Amino acid sequence: LSETALKEYKNKVIETIGKKKETAIHDAVAQEQIERNPPSQEILMAEGCGRTLCYDATFGRYFYSDIETLRHAANKLNRQMTVMGEAYVSLNEFYAEINLPMVDAGYSLGWNLYKGQIELEFSSQLANGTTPCLVMSFGIMPDYKYTET
Repeated sequence: LSETALKEYKNKVIETIGKKKETAIHDAVAQEQIERNPPSQEILMAEGCGRTLCYDATFGRYFYSDIETLRHAANKLNRQMTVMGEAYVSLNEFYAEINLPMVDAGYSLGWNLYKGQIELEFSSQLANGTTPCLVMSFGIMPDYKYTET
């Protein structure tokens, strides 16, 4: 119910104020998340799967990757659901695709072909005021009942 309410709310916000203003609000929220949870020096020095500092807005984790790797992972898993007939994937399957450590909740959360596939949203922000950071969030949040059709 809350996922449906969130989708309806987001659609109404876009309808009421327009896509550009909604994007500006989304970006402002992303910047606030980074300011509340800045990257540590260890993160900034860490090796990763790409050259861009990224922030997982869902679990507040920093990692290195790039936008194409993230999109490729979402497309691969969406294809797995549609073409390969698996119907659902877990959040941890997505994290494994982008070489992020799994999270406990990632076994219980996921996407279902019939409820909505993985939809990534991005925002470009500055971490610590100077370091470019790609904020990754989900347009369709992973659901606890993703294995149910």
